[in-house]
Amino acid sequence: MGSGKWKAARRADQAARAVEGAAGAPVSPAQVKALAATARRAYGTQSALGLADGSFDEWRKAALWDVCQKDSFRTLGQREWEQAIAYFNALAGRDAPKPRDAAAEGDRKRAAWALARDCLAFADEKLFDSPSGAEAYAESIARDVFGRPLESLSAEELRKVGFTLRVRARRRRARAAGAATDGDAAGQLESRVRVGVPPASAPTPTQCSNSRIAQNRPESRGGPRT
Repeated sequence: MGSGKWKAARRADQAARAVEGAAGAPVSPAQVKALAATARRAYGTQSALGLADGSFDEWRKAALWDVCQKDSFRTLGQREWEQAIAYFNALAGRDAPKPRDAAAEGDRKRAAWALARDCLAFADEKLFDSPSGAEAYAESIARDVFGRPLESLSAEELRKVGFTLRVRARRRRARAAGAATDGDAAGQLESRVRVGVPPASAPTPTQCSNSRIAQNRPESRGGPRT
C-alpha cells in the first residue's frame, strides 16, 4: 500500500473514531418525535394482537428499557436511537434496516490501517520491494487463508493476516542477516588473498619447501643410510 493509501487509511481511522464519538451524541427533537410515532404504531399492532399490557406510556417505557435500559426517548444517544427505532419498527411489523454498528466498523478500519502501516514499514526495511509489493503479499495471504480479498475481511481476519505478514517479514529479515554475515566472511577472505595472506587451511611456501626436502632424503627413497 503506497504512502497515499496509508494516509487515507489513517484518515479513515480518525473518521471512525469521530463516528464513535458521534454515536453518543444526544438525539434531536425531530428524532424524538419520529421515535414516538413509531412506538405508537408498534403499540397499536401489539394491542391488536393482545400482546400489549397497560397504557401506551407504560408499554413504551418497558419496551425501551428492554432495548437500551432507558425509559425516556430524550435521554437516548444516536446509537441507542437507531436500536430503539429498529426495535419499534419490528414490533409494528415493519421492515427496518439494522442499526449501524459504528464500533465494528471503526474496529475494522483500525485493523486495515495497522496492516497498511506494517506494509509501509516492511518496504522501508527493504523486506519488500515497495509498499504495494507488501500489500500484494498480504493480499495473497488473505486469499490463501480465507479465500477472499482483503477488502472483504473482518477486523479479526485482517489482524490474522497482519500477524502472518509479520512472521514472514521476520523470516525475510533473518535470511537477509544471514546473507550479510556470509558476505562479510567472503569479503574478509578476499581481502586476505589480495594482501598475500593465504587462507588458514593452505600450506605456506616454507611448508611446501620442507616437504620437498623431506621427500628427497635418501631414507625417504629407501636408499642406504650413511
